[in-house]
Amino acid sequence: TAPSPEELAARPPLAITLLNERGANPTYKPGEEFRMTVETSENAYVYCYYSDAAGSVARIFPNRFQPNSYVAGKHSIEVPSRDAPFSIQFDRPGAREEVACAASDRELGLHLPTELKGGDLQPLPVANLENLLGQFEAIDPKGLKVGRLPINVSQ
Repeated sequence: TAPSPEELAARPPLAITLLNERGANPTYKPGEEFRMTVETSENAYVYCYYSDAAGSVARIFPNRFQPNSYVAGKHSIEVPSRDAPFSIQFDRPGAREEVACAASDRELGLHLPTELKGGDLQPLPVANLENLLGQFEAIDPKGLKVGRLPINVSQ
């Protein structure tokens, strides 16, 4: 059964945190690899996307090596995981790139348009991260939480 309005009101609000060993606004050199930790305050379904210097957006979590979008509250996951056979490497000096993660207590990925459910690690048919996050917000306007991590690529 669905939780009552009182039970919902008693729940603490969901929060999502993107952590990186280089801080909240990390800088990388071309060729360096990116990794981050995602943590949610409560159990949540999480979707993370990477926007490169050209504005291309790709889903990096869940992915074929970490296929489950469910993240237990107060537990962290590493994206990409250390044992994943892929990495995110930077190649455009002077670029601004970004990772954004959408989290909800609902499995929002099931409700995304088909073209956004496509392959992981592949460019998606969206104009930018804002456009993509708007799709999630349209599905869950009240419960959606977004974490963002801007990335600088040095010269």
